[in-house]
Amino acid sequence: MTTLDGHRLHRDLTQSTGTDEVTSLRTLDTPATATHSHNADQYATHTGNKSISANTTPTISSSLRESYQGDNVGFYSLQALDIMGNNLDFSSLKGKIVLIVNVATGCYAAHQLEGLEKIHQRFKNDGVVVLAFPSNQFHQERSQIPEEIVDKCERKWSITFPLMQKVRVNGSKQHEVFSYLKEKKRGWMKTKRVKWNYEKFLVDREGNVTHRFSTLTRPDKIEDQIADILEIERKNARKRSVTKSQIFHAENQTVIYI
Repeated sequence: MTTLDGHRLHRDLTQSTGTDEVTSLRTLDTPATATHSHNADQYATHTGNKSISANTTPTISSSLRESYQGDNVGFYSLQALDIMGNNLDFSSLKGKIVLIVNVATGCYAAHQLEGLEKIHQRFKNDGVVVLAFPSNQFHQERSQIPEEIVDKCERKWSITFPLMQKVRVNGSKQHEVFSYLKEKKRGWMKTKRVKWNYEKFLVDREGNVTHRFSTLTRPDKIEDQIADILEIERKNARKRSVTKSQIFHAENQTVIYI
């Protein structure tokens, strides 16, 4: 496989809700030193002969466990690497609706990537972000290097939403993102463990983990749910606008007594 063109990885994350302004994932990096160029030569330099390993990803820290008690504060304290090794500080996701999914390209449910891309395309200008974390922790998913994962996802499913670094979602070496999500939202029969690929966690604009969906929940069902959430937001915004208008006119009325 040839080296991957840098601009093909992830084209954008919506930076501002309701606008057409977009930025790359590396723009979201808080530390300037964490930024890496996405061109092909530097990608090869960055990875060399070392594929990105799930074993190098952060495990849950004691400080993060303490932040669990702070509810939404903990979500924005998280960090993760994208598949190119660039840091994503979750504080950059404040004010956005975030859908986090553990994916696998060799899984029977991999067709759901197409549905996830549809969610991304439909709602990216509404402040909705899809983050996909590859994992080979489940049966029959072979290990792949980052460029293979990206190539297959783009070639077969034409995805443009951000792919993150390959991680573990269960066990002692699980990534802190999934440790946090599972702590906040239990699955079937109140279990924490991720049962299979394509479990999905929905986080609201305030950092609350509001929903957890199983592998069997199709992305189109989640798409409908997100559409309902956005419609409620629009209705509430209209109500606030009317109320502010009424207050303004009331304050500026002049009463003349004869």
